[in-house]
Amino acid sequence: GNLARLDLSRCINIGDDTLEHIAMYISNLKRLNISGCEGVTDAGVFALARSNRGVCRNLHHFAIAKSGKRVTDLSLVEFFKCCRGLRVVNLENCNALTNATAIALAQNCTNLIDIDLTACENIDDEGLQWLAVSCPNVESISLEELTLLTPNGLSLIARWHSLQSLRLAYCNKGVTDSCLATIAGGCPLLRTLDLSYCNHPAKLFDVANFFRDILPQWADLQVLHLRGINAFTNQTGLAHPRLQTLNLSWCKYLEDEALEAVGQGCPQLTGIDLAWCGKLTGAAIHRVAQRSPSLRSFNLRGCTRVPTLTVNLLTHAGKMVYR
Repeated sequence: GNLARLDLSRCINIGDDTLEHIAMYISNLKRLNISGCEGVTDAGVFALARSNRGVCRNLHHFAIAKSGKRVTDLSLVEFFKCCRGLRVVNLENCNALTNATAIALAQNCTNLIDIDLTACENIDDEGLQWLAVSCPNVESISLEELTLLTPNGLSLIARWHSLQSLRLAYCNKGVTDSCLATIAGGCPLLRTLDLSYCNHPAKLFDVANFFRDILPQWADLQVLHLRGINAFTNQTGLAHPRLQTLNLSWCKYLEDEALEAVGQGCPQLTGIDLAWCGKLTGAAIHRVAQRSPSLRSFNLRGCTRVPTLTVNLLTHAGKMVYR
């Protein structure tokens, strides 16, 4: 049939037999989402790739996230050969995939603009290099939890001059001052950045240096995630004139003085996540709210030193508080 969009995400009973029927009866799919379909394996993906009706020929959005180890390189390498017009691909938590899949993407899907490889833990610098060289138009990429990536590998991100969203959470061995400086030089249009839990074991990622020398290069940055960063001190000096959303949850060393400096240095901030920042007090939260009229949303879950009185004051002032 002429069905163009099919979203079966989280339909846990969907399996290979469904994909076989799709392969037999549908010929013009443009978007297919089979994320979280627990019955899908390589066999179903092979059926799509080998469809006589060319079900994948015009596909430009494809998501098969949360497939665990049920879907492997074997089927996806063949699948990507059939969808050369692919623009968006989501392979989050496809834990069995290796560089072979990344290379197949790079060789066949050169028009990609959005790639999600979150938790594809076997992909390393080689796979990223193929993508960086062959897919020049990438605007959004997630490499979260790719712990094999090195600073040299991550520096290749600088080839994507149109990049607007970059997620590197838990890439703690790869994220360093030098590679971030390289990325900033090549990707000036970045709007969203996630460096959560990037605590380099050799302390080659210096938060204070990042805030002072690198962050200002992203003039249009609006969203910054720094969950679980341990190096926050009262001297780190986070400031950005256009930042709107900031996540500092689980920054266990974040104290009142540093938070108040954030409030002063980020005048456009509309939402801040401070969940489980146990050193923050209600007095500091209240002062930040008073001095930052644009700040409308606070996540204060787990902030044990913030009393109910502070929450009530924020709520009465029209703020959204998550507690």
